[in-house]
Amino acid sequence: MNAFAVGGTIRATFTLAGALAERGHVVEIVSVIRLRRTPALPPPAGVRLRALTDLRPSRLERGPALRRRLHEQPSRLIYAEVFELDHALIEGPEVSTGTAV
Repeated sequence: MNAFAVGGTIRATFTLAGALAERGHVVEIVSVIRLRRTPALPPPAGVRLRALTDLRPSRLERGPALRRRLHEQPSRLIYAEVFELDHALIEGPEVSTGTAV
């Protein structure tokens, strides 16, 4: 769901994607949400990484008013607990040093 975080599922997905790209396949990983500027794990060579929903504060602030209003509404697709867990997992050096995410 969040390819920009850290975890075993993400690592396995990146490993498989890298192996497929090495064999000549066109590979793209699509993350449901994006909460940070760069992924915690670098995507493998030849693998494109894209996000469906960019929830970085800088993007929400600069985005259209409708995007900000929709972000304030609870999701019908993602449980609040999962979203809060993803937020907790990204609280690393990038966030704590004040670097934009």
